[in-house]
Amino acid sequence: MSNNLALKGEGSLLSSDSFEHYFRIAKMMSQSEMVPKNYQGKPQDVLIAMEMGVSLGLGPLQAVQNIAVINGRPCLYGDGMLAVCAGRPDFEDILEEAMVADGKTVGYACTVKRRGRAEVTQTFTIEQAQAANLWGKQGPWKQYPQRMLQMRARSFALRDSFADALGGVRIAEEVRDYDEVDITPAKDKIDITTLLADKKKPEINVIKEVVDQETGEIKEATVND
Repeated sequence: MSNNLALKGEGSLLSSDSFEHYFRIAKMMSQSEMVPKNYQGKPQDVLIAMEMGVSLGLGPLQAVQNIAVINGRPCLYGDGMLAVCAGRPDFEDILEEAMVADGKTVGYACTVKRRGRAEVTQTFTIEQAQAANLWGKQGPWKQYPQRMLQMRARSFALRDSFADALGGVRIAEEVRDYDEVDITPAKDKIDITTLLADKKKPEINVIKEVVDQETGEIKEATVND
């Protein structure tokens, strides 16, 4: 397998005949300040991003620049997702429009056309953002609200149109809004405070007096509580 074939998605960078070569590239890239800070000093993450890029049709530099890892989930920035889909031979067009009512933007609509298939239109409105507790949320939703509406509508339309090309990958602008959920089974969790309390708990000896019915003598019995 040649390197060119690997980069075109016809092979894996993790295969035995490619791994060492691409790991050296990943190590070099991780030492550069031209890659995002999350990848600097992490050649293993760079290599995995490059491998993911192969499946999406992105070159190594494109992959590192457009793939983000948020809450442990690799995802694409909105412009990267569009680049992946627009690079498909059957991609025809995309139309993104602001939805306006009474002179104000109330949402965004995105229409995607794929050759041989019906157009797909998806919308995302301020009302939907409010229902999801996103509108006015600290961060991009507060700084660039219209852009966030646009990215949500784009994501839904592209994922519905090019599910095979994206393979379940979502956009970073959406994933960063997910609440982190602890999925550790309850039986596997350890309550540190309980352990510390048990460790510090003094051993208490309870002494009970026992009277021998025949002799009348008092006997002592020690019971650990």
